[in-house]
Amino acid sequence: MIKGIHALGKPVGTIALTTEQAKRFVDLGVSFLALGGDTAFLTTAADNTLDTFKKFIIRAVRRIAQQSLN
Repeated sequence: MIKGIHALGKPVGTIALTTEQAKRFVDLGVSFLALGGDTAFLTTAADNTLDTFKKFIIRAVRRIAQQSLN
C-alpha cells in the first residue's frame, strides 16, 4: 500500500507507539512518522514521577529508622 501511495506522488505517514513500530514503519518506507501518543506520554511521565517519589520516600524512611536507632 505504501509503495502504491508513493507512486501517486503522495506522502505516507502514520503513528508509532513503540520504537519497534517506528522501525518497522520506517523500514516499510513511510515519508513521515508521529511518535507516541498522549496516553503513552502521560503514562511514561507518571511512571517517572512515581519512581522519583519512591526514591525520596525510601530515603526518608531510612533516615527516620536511623534516627530511631540513635
